[in-house]
Amino acid sequence: MFDIYIAKGCRVLPEMSDLFDAHPELAEQKLHRLMLSESPGFLGLNLPLDIARKLTQRLKYSETRALCRIIPARYRDNEPKFTIETARPIAEKTLEEIKVSKYPELHFGPTRYTPGHSGIMYITFASGVREWQDEGLIPGAIFASVDTLDGHIWTDEEMMNLWEYAE
Repeated sequence: MFDIYIAKGCRVLPEMSDLFDAHPELAEQKLHRLMLSESPGFLGLNLPLDIARKLTQRLKYSETRALCRIIPARYRDNEPKFTIETARPIAEKTLEEIKVSKYPELHFGPTRYTPGHSGIMYITFASGVREWQDEGLIPGAIFASVDTLDGHIWTDEEMMNLWEYAE
């Protein structure tokens, strides 16, 4: 099941009445106030992915766009077990393995926490690559994202699936 995290609500609610029959909780005024709120937070829903996608798309593309994203409910319902400090050694180990196995000829900077690439579900660290940065390549680094609940490293496939939630 999925919830929607609102970073910034919309000023005008989108049309949702077609979703009310299957999910009557979407008609609740309390929920509408959260959708309109300037304060970030979860809507507190347990929706199947298809309905979460429909609602998110409508919120994002309403008259004044909301900033929101679909999040698996388990990340709402469970306290993070990993912090920046406890995730760092996991990421450093992974980044070191990547450096040695894939890019032994390149020169890397220190491992840094990257808050702009982190979120509710994972904590991301990066190591800059001098040669890539000198060439103007963006992002010019390698990354490792540590899951906040179980500490596994997010794979490229998991990241792609995450972006597919919103489509």
